[in-house]
Amino acid sequence: MNRYLILSVVFGFILVLLPILPSSCFACSCAFQRDPIKALDEAGAVFSGKVIEMKEDVWENRKKGEVYEWRHVVRIAVEQSWKGMDQTEVIVMTNAGGEDSCGYEFKVGESYLVYAYKNNSTGVNEWHTSYYSRTALLSSASGDLEKIGQGSTPSERVNLSEQMNEYEAKNYYYLYRRYYQGWIKPYLYYIVPVVLLMFVSCFYVIIKRRRK
Repeated sequence: MNRYLILSVVFGFILVLLPILPSSCFACSCAFQRDPIKALDEAGAVFSGKVIEMKEDVWENRKKGEVYEWRHVVRIAVEQSWKGMDQTEVIVMTNAGGEDSCGYEFKVGESYLVYAYKNNSTGVNEWHTSYYSRTALLSSASGDLEKIGQGSTPSERVNLSEQMNEYEAKNYYYLYRRYYQGWIKPYLYYIVPVVLLMFVSCFYVIIKRRRK
């Protein structure tokens, strides 16, 4: 009877892995804009700058009581602007989890060419960028820079260090929601059936053994 239990466990793992396996056309890569000029036109802001601070946060609409996503909050010192950015600093949001969640993986101290867009789905206008934008390390963006031309230096001096503090998940409730949204909820509908299947299989094996 142990073979039934083993088969059930294997089947359960297959169900869990199905949503993780790569598809023939990953959503983020399929939406990637290959033309820098078109990407410039479509973006709300295009600028280059160095990441000076990063934090993790829960993306939510507190008025509606809805939690959307676990994200990275990135503070950037703007060096050059091509569109929509005249401040010396900006805060940009991106989904945590990198490519798997269509988020862009920034690193503190690195310089980037950023294609950003406004998103007010949480009730607040915020700058967002993603894996499927043309955002890239500045050292790897020479092709884009050749096509979009010379940028301008931002003139409005700002310091957004205090604003960054508003985004930090400071207590256990926020941390719980962050991990729930990032690691539990996406697979909840797969995990519950698998657990139930394993429970039923174990129960079946126990009953069979008692009848012998």
